[in-house]
Amino acid sequence: MTRREAVQYVSFQMDDAHDRREAKPSDVKSDDRLVGFHQEGEMVFVAVRSYLPGVKLTDEIAKTLARDYLTEIGWFGEESWEATFLF
Repeated sequence: MTRREAVQYVSFQMDDAHDRREAKPSDVKSDDRLVGFHQEGEMVFVAVRSYLPGVKLTDEIAKTLARDYLTEIGWFGEESWEATFLF
């Protein structure tokens, strides 16, 4: 999967100051980290960014923020999943 393809699966957007919201592909910015998860045939991506201009988050921070957010809103159900994709 390419980043361009992944953008089509973006459903949520957040930053490292915990500003979170639902999102659509047109909300994604070029410096967003796209963290993807796959569960039971469903795929979701979270666009993660820093609230500070010009700061790019590390892979680990982006994955942790996205996983914690999806866990909080109950997307995983009873289980927690590791990121399947990262762009």
